[in-house]
Amino acid sequence: MIPLDTNDRALLDEVTQFVYREARLQDDHEYDAWEALWTDDGIYWIPANGEGTDPDNEMSIVYDNRSRIALRVKQFHTGKRFSQTPRSRLRRIVSNIEILGSDDTGILVTANAMVFESNKRGDTIWASRNEYKLRREGESLRMAAKKVILVNNETALYSMAFLVCRCGPKPSQGKKMTGDKKDLPLVLVAEGPALLELHGDGVAHVRLNRPEALNGLNIELLKALHEVLMQVHGDGRVHALLLTGEGKNFCAGGDVHTFLAKGEALPDYIRMATSYLQIVAALLMRLNAPVVTAVQGFAAGGGGMGLVCSSDMVVAAVSANFLAGATRVGMVPDAGVSVTLTHLVGFRKAMEIVMLNPVITAPQALEMGLINRVVPDDQLVHESLALARQLAAGAPAALAGTKRLLWNGLGLGVEACMPEENHTQAQLAGMADALEGLAAVIGKRAPRFTGR
Repeated sequence: MIPLDTNDRALLDEVTQFVYREARLQDDHEYDAWEALWTDDGIYWIPANGEGTDPDNEMSIVYDNRSRIALRVKQFHTGKRFSQTPRSRLRRIVSNIEILGSDDTGILVTANAMVFESNKRGDTIWASRNEYKLRREGESLRMAAKKVILVNNETALYSMAFLVCRCGPKPSQGKKMTGDKKDLPLVLVAEGPALLELHGDGVAHVRLNRPEALNGLNIELLKALHEVLMQVHGDGRVHALLLTGEGKNFCAGGDVHTFLAKGEALPDYIRMATSYLQIVAALLMRLNAPVVTAVQGFAAGGGGMGLVCSSDMVVAAVSANFLAGATRVGMVPDAGVSVTLTHLVGFRKAMEIVMLNPVITAPQALEMGLINRVVPDDQLVHESLALARQLAAGAPAALAGTKRLLWNGLGLGVEACMPEENHTQAQLAGMADALEGLAAVIGKRAPRFTGR
């Protein structure tokens, strides 16, 4: 890079105004105008684990070329693909704008940003170091690259609204499926490998949508699943989640056909796929909303068994089967199964399941504690949805706190859990829901929880 004369106030003022304008367009959700700032070969990258040096081989929160950016904006305008509704209110402060240099590819600029995000889940402050490569096209500057290095990248991302075109339209613009029933769900993601609907009673329904591949998990499905789960995480209307798989099987695990086709590149592909699976499994555990998973056919491999073991409750059709399967293809359990399965069924039984790979029937799974309920095949959807609705009718903060305590307790001793239990109990006792619950018990009536 050739150092620039930083006393060139005209260029610095032009760059500063560009950075400010780009921030304002993001804050105001003016996505068409924001997209127009990019060059045709623009790259938008947000590393998942700090600084990041190689987006092709490292985990990313966002890694979009100009085509993908344009697709996000088009999907937003369809009303079918967005991250949350109502949209977050955003305002960011950009400072320390500095021109580092230039070459034939553009002007390298850095800046600090502080983003204030307010939505139904509360208020969050995000901090980042932004790196831009700006290029002059005609009379105007355009953005050839932007890299956002999140300072608090360890914090759970309830949505990506403050980073990229992800917020939905105004609530009145939601699309409902046509039909006669009043309780038909709101369709939030209507196409792709992972679908999402929202029922009026606060139940979000996520569907794995690769029935032709037995819902085998490839990177495309895992990315889509992560996106819809993030959308659920950022939607204050959701009080419970139902996870199902389209077709005859819930999930056959990793997509073995894709794996085999990768040949010598398989280790790199597996590294990426496993990382996304870990993120998805962790997100299921960390969602505030309780997760009910319904299983038909097979739940196999790190994908199928991993999603089952990461769920809060599992309902299985009587004909369903479970299979660990990883060691059968020369691999090891993933998605946290080496820990979660052990806690669910015990050390000896878990060792048998992952090493010998027996096919476990639904009644056997119920008996060993792997699942919660077994129902007739034709009642699976009805019974699992009823369970999700029962959870959605509970006290949201109490259920979220209880869920967090139980999942956190997997890695702690009993005494280590007690301070967190005490803190959460005291916090919940100050909420209106606690008083409502007590009054309902005394009054011998059903409680009316509001999440307050």
